[in-house]
Amino acid sequence: MTLGEKVAHIYQAWRRYTGRPMTTLEALRVAVGEAPDDDAARLALADYAAENGLADVEREQRLAVALRRVLAAPDDDGPRLEYADVCERFGDANRAEFIRVQCELATRNPAPILPSNQEELDALRARERELWLRREAVAGGQYRCKAHSWLPAPPGLTSRVRLDDPSHIGWCVAEDLFETFRCEVRRGFVEAVTCSGDDWARHGDAVLAAHPVRRVTFTDAGPDVAEGGTDWRRMEVVYTVAGREVGVPERDAMAVGEDREVVRLALSARWPQIPPEGWTFAPRPLIAPEDFEYLGPLDDSYDAYRRFMRGEIARGLGVPPDLLGGT
Repeated sequence: MTLGEKVAHIYQAWRRYTGRPMTTLEALRVAVGEAPDDDAARLALADYAAENGLADVEREQRLAVALRRVLAAPDDDGPRLEYADVCERFGDANRAEFIRVQCELATRNPAPILPSNQEELDALRARERELWLRREAVAGGQYRCKAHSWLPAPPGLTSRVRLDDPSHIGWCVAEDLFETFRCEVRRGFVEAVTCSGDDWARHGDAVLAAHPVRRVTFTDAGPDVAEGGTDWRRMEVVYTVAGREVGVPERDAMAVGEDREVVRLALSARWPQIPPEGWTFAPRPLIAPEDFEYLGPLDDSYDAYRRFMRGEIARGLGVPPDLLGGT
């Protein structure tokens, strides 16, 4: 069934159950709902909204189309600059400038820095930081960094912008004084993520729906990857990754050989937006026994490490560890 046939079918059902014809706006919304990846349907809705003074609807649809183009060409600055133009057109000049400044910095960073260009480069970096930390008023007389509205965290995560690290342009999620989800922003969007395998399994799809992520570093062994056999019809090795079955061409799985490389292929089959070389695995930090000399019985678990670090921070602040929360 084509998109036009689907809309016509829904139109007839609408009229049958509501007793009135569907408005043009309603029909266009139905078309977008039935084909969310169809830019033509979104642009038709945006054009109709522009003609009828529906600025919020037009802005939503044009930004959605611009974002899809960014996601489709993550290594190209052109779509990012077009996204910036849309932001500026609809009143978000700071967001637009932030994208342009970061794209300009990205083009300069690989090249040798000449003394004559250092002042200009420093000015760009200072402007990047200023735009990133610019605050806006929110309910209750509070303030927050505007970046929270530009690059919101996935549902279920409460993010914060780090103020203590001038080199970090991004946001992170903290739990009991430890970062559990860290994002690096480059060229205007989240480019790199550091988190546990479980957190990526829960939130990775939401992050990739809004950002052209190219690198993911796991703080542990990453998501569970289990081999489930071979699909001989398609000559694929089947793996279960984060609850979903994916296939890796058998010749590729045999060619890479090492288990870690096979895992990278399976992860990229599950999340094709990220190339196999974009996955990195960082082992959990080792805890030396002397670090626990005042914890009582030796315990090398991660929970003990968190308790130890909380005690160290409390001692540095001169406060009881209980004031920092946790056990």
